[in-house]
Amino acid sequence: ESIVYSNSQLSAQLLSPALNITDLVDLEYYLNTNETFDRKDYYLQKDSTWMGAWEHADLNIQQTLTDYFQYTLPENFYNGSIYLHMYISKSNCDPGKELNEDVCSLYGKKTFTLTCYLPKINSAKFGLPTSEPENLQYVKNENKAELDYPVMSYWNPNITLYLEKPIGHVAVSSLPQALLDTTCFDESGKRDETTGVIQRYFSFLFYNRFWQMESDMLELNSTVNTLTVNLQLEVSPFWKFQFFVSTSDKVKQQAKLDGMRNPQPLTFALDPVKRIVLETSTWLLLILAPAGVLSPVLVALALKNDVQHWRNRKDRVGISISSIVCNISTQMITSSVLIDAYEGLAYIIYALQVFGILLGAWKITALSKWQVLDLV
Repeated sequence: ESIVYSNSQLSAQLLSPALNITDLVDLEYYLNTNETFDRKDYYLQKDSTWMGAWEHADLNIQQTLTDYFQYTLPENFYNGSIYLHMYISKSNCDPGKELNEDVCSLYGKKTFTLTCYLPKINSAKFGLPTSEPENLQYVKNENKAELDYPVMSYWNPNITLYLEKPIGHVAVSSLPQALLDTTCFDESGKRDETTGVIQRYFSFLFYNRFWQMESDMLELNSTVNTLTVNLQLEVSPFWKFQFFVSTSDKVKQQAKLDGMRNPQPLTFALDPVKRIVLETSTWLLLILAPAGVLSPVLVALALKNDVQHWRNRKDRVGISISSIVCNISTQMITSSVLIDAYEGLAYIIYALQVFGILLGAWKITALSKWQVLDLV
């Protein structure tokens, strides 16, 4: 018993499903501003907490629950955080019919922070002065050290949670840290009575922020009293779940390398691409994607053939130097417009423009005939 007890005080080495793979589950979710909320205190905090449920959910079937509602913020709420508390347990559990009577008292819990703190978006974009209360935190702008931007809490109404069924008994060391962070453990924290190294878990839960866009972010200032919530609980295929977990983790790691405390601005940089994917027909994307890849390749092949043609040309009949000069001028103007007005454009576009200018200059030198005259 002493060995089992000492093992239970250490980190778990093996994860075991708390429920059978065929068991249905009940999900309860509470939205409020209390990070340490417990559902036992729901009726004491009912005025400031919104509650919802998804009963008899089958994690073996891909399905989505959508819950659209309005949440009224507590009085005097300003620039704070909002949390979603998820509870998962066995559905229709009868202690008298269970081999393990304790299973009906088991539940898993996971809390998600729905808001994120960012430099005031309008100020950070345009360098505008702000007039906010003195108790706000401030962050230095790295590009303009003389400006201090207030850090504000921002809310996105679109909340997407991915649920994934347990994957059986698994060693903790075999799970990536990003996937381990999404594991919904048994809240009781009890270990097995044989070794003390086995921890029970219910499922995997992941809050996907990838599709959130900067244009949808709402600043939680003193004028905001009610929030619109579009909550989606999705039982997704494992490859999709793993893809977004891995992508989110890579963004977080990149943010750490860049010295950023919040990775969300990095995902905002992909907003144009996300908007194209979300607002464009799937069939049209399947057509445009290969076309977008092949377009630079075809342009490069055209330039290559143009060079070979000029190298093999033996006469200059029908060639106008003035048209070549005009073409070079046009490309230079186009390049300057692209550099000035289209920030973040693919480097291959700039490279093709520069190569076209250099090719035109080479054509002029190839057409010109230089001869040194002896005037003496």
